[in-house]
Amino acid sequence: AAPAAAEEDEEYNKKYFKYKMLKKMLPEGAVRHKMSLDGFSEKEIDTFLSGAVPPAVAAAAAPPQTESRSLPPLPPPILDKYEKYRTMKKILPLAVVKHKMTADGLTAEEIEEFISIIDGK
Repeated sequence: AAPAAAEEDEEYNKKYFKYKMLKKMLPEGAVRHKMSLDGFSEKEIDTFLSGAVPPAVAAAAAPPQTESRSLPPLPPPILDKYEKYRTMKKILPLAVVKHKMTADGLTAEEIEEFISIIDGK
């Protein structure tokens, strides 16, 4: 689905690029007239000039929901102890987080406990 979405986004940009440039330099009436001459419908012109993005293009630009890097919630008593590392794990490799935990003085058992929690074991 992503390649088709990217193609729709690329097609949108190709279709409207010239008018985006005109919109920056000319009054709205002139851009509206040129788009009308080029065969755009009133609805397409209004959508473009309002700054709205057509639904297909907006969907193409939206990040996919299935690729979330969210981690399972931590149990309340452990939440405070590991919250900083849980946040780090969202954006950094586990090896980096483990190194930071060791540098902060956590024991190997505490690090393993954290890993088992974020892995959902």
